[in-house]
Amino acid sequence: MEQRIGLASAGRIDLAPSITDRIPLADAADAVARPEKRIGDPMRFVRTP
Repeated sequence: MEQRIGLASAGRIDLAPSITDRIPLADAADAVARPEKRIGDPMRFVRTP
C-alpha cells in the first residue's frame, strides 16, 4: 500500500478510475460497513470532508 501511495503521489499511476464512490466523513461508519454488508460496489471508496 505504501508503494501505491508513493506512485500515486508522484503522478506515476492514476487511481481515479478505480474509485467506486465518494463518501462524506460524517458517514464514515456506513463506509466501513459497506464492504462487509456488500452494499453497492465497494471496490475502492474515498471519504471526503
